[in-house]
Amino acid sequence: MEVFNPLEPVTIQKFGPKDAQQRIMLLVPHDAPVEPFLKAYPEYEEACPSKGALRELAESQRDVGALELARVLKDEILKTREKIQVILCIGNTPRTIIDLNRITNNAPKEEANSIWYNFEFDDHPDLYAELADIHERGINIIRNSVKNMLNEGDILIELHTMGPYTPPTHPRPNPHNLQEIVDLWVKKVYHEGLRKIDFITHIEDKDKDKDKDKDNNKMTNEQLTSSIEAQLHFQGYPYERNKPYAGKSFLLSCEVALNAIERGIANTVIDIPKHEIGIVPVKGGMNAFDLCKIHLEKTGIVTLAYTILNGILDFNAAQNSHAT
Repeated sequence: MEVFNPLEPVTIQKFGPKDAQQRIMLLVPHDAPVEPFLKAYPEYEEACPSKGALRELAESQRDVGALELARVLKDEILKTREKIQVILCIGNTPRTIIDLNRITNNAPKEEANSIWYNFEFDDHPDLYAELADIHERGINIIRNSVKNMLNEGDILIELHTMGPYTPPTHPRPNPHNLQEIVDLWVKKVYHEGLRKIDFITHIEDKDKDKDKDKDNNKMTNEQLTSSIEAQLHFQGYPYERNKPYAGKSFLLSCEVALNAIERGIANTVIDIPKHEIGIVPVKGGMNAFDLCKIHLEKTGIVTLAYTILNGILDFNAAQNSHAT
């Protein structure tokens, strides 16, 4: 099956021995380009009041480089000659249109699956119903893949990339303000400095009366996360936790993470600033970035993949030593 076929919302690819002693799933929900989708659904662009901004918004919001990082990490894992099978779980729909990390029924409207905010769906009920079906099927494929393909002792790593900086404001999207949001990400200068690699380890809206660093709302394996952080520190990468993003209960990330924790699957979620794996062209000034034209750097991707790999190997070594 072709990757980025929007009619099949998720691609699953398996590499390595079938009799593996461990499986590592690399989940990449947000690196699909917009063009294959618009080719399959030209009526979507016609229905969007801000269609002039739609393509630019979709490319700026795409987690560009996340899939390439996953593929290189897969190759590095297989080179270790350990009996590990690597599973790639790849979202095929552009997140700006169908976000496979949003569980619509659980989300407030302003945070829900992004179908709704690009066009007035009440005026296009058949199109909306078809896209909503793709969204639901994609969510279920990811959900069931984690449940059915991973077991105790396996690893789940979810990979994202993000813009290099945080805009000073970010209005809630609607069918008529997409250009305003594009301008915030593509033309405005950053105000808080460059972002660091973000480990999303806690669910910020779970038990709101509790501190977000307490165990009651954790969503990742502390040992795996710390092992990767240690390798990032050794290589000089800046990183932090839950900044700019933490988990939210309506994200599929959180659901599958909690399922993994319950079943003894080590997991972590990593969001990587795009400037760590590519060249982000400036636009309109030395401090403004054009997030639609990221040039991925092979060396940067390989270095980061190898760093993550060493964290995984350190984690496995520690787990094996505890078991003996």
